[in-house]
Amino acid sequence: MMTDQTLISGAPRVKLKWYQVIDPITKLLFILDMTLLSFASMNLLLQAGLILVATLLLLFSKLSSTIFKALGFSLFLICTMLIIQGLFYSRNQTVLFSVLGVSFYKEGLIYATTLGCRVLVIILTSGFFMVTTSISENAAYLELSGLSYKTVYVLMSVCYIFAGNDAKYAEKSSRHKKFVEPIRKKNVDSEIKVSPAGSNSIGD
Repeated sequence: MMTDQTLISGAPRVKLKWYQVIDPITKLLFILDMTLLSFASMNLLLQAGLILVATLLLLFSKLSSTIFKALGFSLFLICTMLIIQGLFYSRNQTVLFSVLGVSFYKEGLIYATTLGCRVLVIILTSGFFMVTTSISENAAYLELSGLSYKTVYVLMSVCYIFAGNDAKYAEKSSRHKKFVEPIRKKNVDSEIKVSPAGSNSIGD
């Protein structure tokens, strides 16, 4: 499903890049499909292929410092998992190599590598979603698709936590509230009374 996101955001019509013509729902389904494929298989070649696809999408779209920070933290966790599972995994049987008399087992290292690949798939695909769509586009398009304002807020918060932008989303969400409010009012019958601009008192 494709859409011109400039029609949603109200921005002037300009030449769009390839990732801007893909609507947020399609990108979310892409994250879901990649994650399900990763968790459905223990095949390391498939995991490597999924990581390669997600990495190429990021390289051909745009990168941000936040993505590098998230990847750095993820790689630290993966290294920790490799050490712990390589030594203490409950199904360890085959010694793969030894370092200073400490034996690392094949079964634990394969298990930890699989878990690490799944983490990278989630981080990379979520990062692609976050860097190629703005908060206003995400919120507006999801509400136009029929989701409630609260559901959209929760979903966007979770996605931005994965990408390391939860604080940024919380900061910007108030600025975009005016943008999504008219859409929300069209879909939800509310009795909220909006006070005049500049009024600081309640019950005047």
